[in-house]
Amino acid sequence: MPSPLQTPASFGRGALHARWGFPAGVGVLVGCAYFFGAWVGVHGTVMPEGIALLWPPNALLLAALLVLDRHRWWPCFPAVALAEVLADHGTFSLGESLAFALINIGEAVVVASLLRRAVTGPFDFARFHHVLAFGAIGLVLMPAIAAVFGATVYTLSRGEQTSFLTFWRVWWFGDALGLLILTPAAWSLADRWKRRGEPLDMGRKLKGLAMIAATAIAGHWAFSFDPQD
Repeated sequence: MPSPLQTPASFGRGALHARWGFPAGVGVLVGCAYFFGAWVGVHGTVMPEGIALLWPPNALLLAALLVLDRHRWWPCFPAVALAEVLADHGTFSLGESLAFALINIGEAVVVASLLRRAVTGPFDFARFHHVLAFGAIGLVLMPAIAAVFGATVYTLSRGEQTSFLTFWRVWWFGDALGLLILTPAAWSLADRWKRRGEPLDMGRKLKGLAMIAATAIAGHWAFSFDPQD
């Protein structure tokens, strides 16, 4: 039981530290996850023009922002920027990498903020109207807006043979596809990590396993196309 001098707010912060560790540790975890996702996108799904057909890291960043309290978001941003630069090394210039990082961070922040305003209580993929809000905001609206900025960077840096509209369409598709495939499973894992120590009923365990299995199947399908197509 907290002492009389320990306020509820400080007790809440202490509980969060006990569950998540120091803020810098959260940033490192998110940065490592983002780097892995960006490396897969840059080296595994990239077109000759340099744009990825599937972009996984935004889903990992968004899942973290949906689970973390707002005051714990800030360590993720420099970690994500560094991860983007490292993953893009040899493929994009420093300026391009920083521009991409800024676009991706901005998109994830806006999506997480809008979703928190659009739903009641903590965001939860088990609630149907939360999923509808995620589809409208996270898969349609914000990827399309972010694609405008991304396509602008590509057009200015390497748009000799590819139109702005093509860059915009591929960015939107690749970003939305990555969010669709990975966000639910990444959110499930992050939410469970935050709530570790709490009992988990069998129904939620089965839901989590089904979500991970669906992600694996969708990921396999997304990567098993003929490169000539």
